[in-house]
Amino acid sequence: MVLLHVDSDSAEYWTSPGGTAATVLQWVKSKVTHSHMSVGESGTVEL
Repeated sequence: MVLLHVDSDSAEYWTSPGGTAATVLQWVKSKVTHSHMSVGESGTVEL
């Protein structure tokens, strides 16, 4: 058993619309078309 203690000042989050399947399809599309993958929205939260 292990106990971890973590101190943090902020956290980052990412949302991926459509779930895992949509993310995989976007990744494949970006590789085929040599474009950047749209990963949804992201942000930072101060704790």
